[in-house]
Amino acid sequence: MLHGDDIAQGLGLAIDPPRDVCTRVLARLFPEAAQELATVDPWAALRWSTGRIELPGRPQLKEWRWQGAPQGG
Repeated sequence: MLHGDDIAQGLGLAIDPPRDVCTRVLARLFPEAAQELATVDPWAALRWSTGRIELPGRPQLKEWRWQGAPQGG
């Protein structure tokens, strides 16, 4: 989704992914951000978590890292 958005923006287009998918991806890859940003649109929260946008009251991230380790272990 995120790389698709990068490409779409380069073409002057926008994508609007399903919010339930964004919520699941955010919770899996950025569990802390998912909790902190629970009231924010999940697509915006996911884009913010990967340094693509600013959110009100939160500067654009310059560095970030996703949680790639298996869960529950």
